[in-house]
Amino acid sequence: MTASSIREFLRPAWQAFYSKAPYQRNGSKPGSAFLLLLTICALLYVPGFIHLILLMNQFKRDYVDPAIYKLPVMEVLQGEVSSPVSQPFRLYVEDELLFLLDTTGEVESLAQSEAWAYMGVDHFAMYESERGGQIRRFDFQGVEYMMFDPLGLKRWVDRFYPFLLPAIYLFSVAGIYIYRLLQILLYAAVAGGVLNLLKRPVRFDLLLPIAVLAIIPSLSVENLMNLLGIYFPGRGWLLFFLSLGYFAWGIQAFQDRFESGKERPRE
Repeated sequence: MTASSIREFLRPAWQAFYSKAPYQRNGSKPGSAFLLLLTICALLYVPGFIHLILLMNQFKRDYVDPAIYKLPVMEVLQGEVSSPVSQPFRLYVEDELLFLLDTTGEVESLAQSEAWAYMGVDHFAMYESERGGQIRRFDFQGVEYMMFDPLGLKRWVDRFYPFLLPAIYLFSVAGIYIYRLLQILLYAAVAGGVLNLLKRPVRFDLLLPIAVLAIIPSLSVENLMNLLGIYFPGRGWLLFFLSLGYFAWGIQAFQDRFESGKERPRE
């Protein structure tokens, strides 16, 4: 793919801000509009993702790594956990009880431990999202031998961490894209109904590319606001009416192209 072809592919995205031309095109490849939307979603998420990487790196450096080095060596032998440290062993991070180890029976469950994660004599348990919420439990029954040591855990985290970042990016972009697709489908469906009532119908498949182009300005403005930390009451409504205005303008531009009678939409 050459630089000129990339520029030509992205041209409708910036023309959507000021020109009727991209809205008036009745292209032979309807799917190109959705590919353009995916590209714009991916590009606009890059600055936010870079900021997220910096935050995650700082969190890992300041909290995760120090917490790992404070963990004791733990062994699982014939399904039972043992450790040479005095128990119950409690690991705090900034006055927050993160982890509790007890194989003596004094603390028998995660709920009783008041920690985020708990290692008992025969299982490990942790809260999935919030304390007091859903618990994920791992039983060691049938495990012949397993060892948890800080250095090994640190190596595992460092090996896994680089793969976590691109996975987060891909899942985030996919989520943003699906949300915007649903938004576009809703816009096109409502607009199609309104246009039918006004006796100025436009086919649904022709409204979809117009809706894609119409939300690009609001997507860009929203992304800029997020980067600058601009939040205020009614921000969502402002972005909604911005998309709605461009959508109405794009539909009018599309219809103006054919109302002269010199050209008809493709069947």
